[in-house]
Amino acid sequence: TPREADLDRPMKTVLEENRGTSLYYYFGNLNQAINVDYEISRHLPFAMRKAQRLTEALTYQAEEPKVTYKWDGGEITTVINNCMAADEPYCFTNGWLKGQELSLSTDLERIMADFHAFNKLGAEECSKIRDEYAFDEKEITVNQHLWEANEMFVRQERTCDWHEPEPGPKVTVRDYKKHAYGKCWLHNLTNDIEYCYFRGCVLPGTKRIGHGSECGY
Repeated sequence: TPREADLDRPMKTVLEENRGTSLYYYFGNLNQAINVDYEISRHLPFAMRKAQRLTEALTYQAEEPKVTYKWDGGEITTVINNCMAADEPYCFTNGWLKGQELSLSTDLERIMADFHAFNKLGAEECSKIRDEYAFDEKEITVNQHLWEANEMFVRQERTCDWHEPEPGPKVTVRDYKKHAYGKCWLHNLTNDIEYCYFRGCVLPGTKRIGHGSECGY
C-alpha cells in the first residue's frame, strides 16, 4: 500500500504531503512506539496526563539494584532491573529529566498544560538538534527510526555495569540525538519531554537519578 511504501520515505516529506495529519494517525498502530494512542494522549487534559505519568513513575522507584551507565556524553546512576529497559540515559542526554536545564529554565508544567505552548517548546528543542547535528533528512524514515531505536538500546546495554557487556560499539550522544530528532516529525518531542520529566530527576549535586517521591512533583 502507499502508506507501507511511505515507511521508507523521509518523515519530513510524508508530513509535508499530508499537512494537518499526525503521522501517528497516518501510519496507525505500527508497534508500541508508534501508534494512535500517543496522538490521543497529547490532547488529554494535563492533570490526567500528569496523574498517568506519576502512576508510571511509581514502578521506577526502588532501592536496588543500582546500575551505572557511562557513555561519551555522560554518566548516571539509577535503579532498574533491566539495563535494556532504562530510558534515563536518553532522557539525561537530551536534558529533559526534572532538575536539568529545560525544567530549571522554564515553568515546564505550566507549558505542558498549554497544548500550543508545549508544541512550540518541542519545536524549539527540535531546532536545536537540527542546528547542532544537521541530520540528513533522507535518513529520517519510520523504518530507519525503528531499526536505529533497537540498535540504540543494544548499544546502550554495553554501557551498563550491571553485567559484563558484550563486545561491540557503545551508544553515543549522536545516537540519542538522532532518535530524538525522529520524534520531531511525530509529535515535536512533546511526548518524550513529558515522559522524561515525570520519569525521574537528577538529584542535586549527584549523578544519581531519583524517582517518584524523591523528585517532588
